[in-house]
Amino acid sequence: MKVKSRKRIIKFFCNLIPITSLRRKIRKRLERVEMVFPYKLKPHFNNVENPVISIIMPVYNQYKVTYECLKSIAYYMPEVSFEIIIADDGSTDETVNMEKNVPGVKVVKTSGGLGFLKNVQNAVPYAKGKYIFLMNNDMMVTENWLDSSYNLISEDETIGIVGSLNLGPDGDVQEYGASISDTGNAYMNCMHKKKFNIDDLKPVECDYCSGCSILFLKSDWDNLNGFDEKFSPAYYEDTDFNFRVRYVLNKKVICDPKSRIYHYRNMTYSENASILSEKNRAYFLQKWGKQLEELNEGRTFNF
Repeated sequence: MKVKSRKRIIKFFCNLIPITSLRRKIRKRLERVEMVFPYKLKPHFNNVENPVISIIMPVYNQYKVTYECLKSIAYYMPEVSFEIIIADDGSTDETVNMEKNVPGVKVVKTSGGLGFLKNVQNAVPYAKGKYIFLMNNDMMVTENWLDSSYNLISEDETIGIVGSLNLGPDGDVQEYGASISDTGNAYMNCMHKKKFNIDDLKPVECDYCSGCSILFLKSDWDNLNGFDEKFSPAYYEDTDFNFRVRYVLNKKVICDPKSRIYHYRNMTYSENASILSEKNRAYFLQKWGKQLEELNEGRTFNF
């Protein structure tokens, strides 16, 4: 990629950050990341009648962020057939023209203001795929990101969820699966390791993979009736879904380190995030306290 194009991409992401000091810090980190897809790429996708995978991307405004994510998908086009469903929770920006601007995507709208959980619940029934790949819009995919996870889950019926290896803007590991303590807190695998080669990482079974990038069977979603709406509007609904896949369907949750996705996080920060998270953590503990005690017996976290 030409240096000028790469610098324009870095500048674009930095301008999304409202705080100047944080913007400078993020910019320095972004300069270390290889952004290899063409800056002027105009994403478009084929209309597939019977896709194997339905990619569902919940959004609310943030058109430019979503568009950049779609550009990365268009550049690193999966071999497995797929469709893209933009789950729009009442956007008022250019997102309203997404189907016109990005040929081949499908937009499913809510009445507005439902929040992450109900937005996803509303979109899944429109999916044609055997599998669902649920992903955030503030992400950049890399080569083989979807095919690798699909190969894992399609070849082993004991696997219920495959999560991606999430990388931060600086290329550091953000999430390689996670463990959940008996207090309901998530501890990201590898967060205690300062130096390691991500090429050496293997698929690992874990307690939980974040709903920002997970692949699962649509039939499993239907059998579990999707997310538990008591977690609405957001937080811990994906943790609970992971646990129901494990303890109700008796399937494994796996993180696939060959499915690497850059995750820019906190693009959709809510000032009520900590309050909602604590409320829903209490409900999660109420549901899964016994399993968490058994899971954590003899296990310590030294992060």
